[in-house]
Amino acid sequence: MEKVSVFQATSEFQALTIRDMLDENRVPCMIRTNIIAGFDFSLKGCFGDILVFAEDEDRARELIGGFMGTLGQLAEYETSDEDVDQ
Repeated sequence: MEKVSVFQATSEFQALTIRDMLDENRVPCMIRTNIIAGFDFSLKGCFGDILVFAEDEDRARELIGGFMGTLGQLAEYETSDEDVDQ
């Protein structure tokens, strides 16, 4: 079965988080890192790829897009004193 890359993670934390989210949604996946044991030749900001089976590609991209969009919205949300007083 052919595997395709659906996302390039910038950190191990991001890769593990996305892997767990896909697993919870029953999309089998794996992480292919750019790190060699004992050495770190990886480019900064490029930890590795999230791979899924080709037939799961569309579903995985949809889930990742929604997940990353939610994170972006949370990062942009700012709490002000007015929000707390209500």
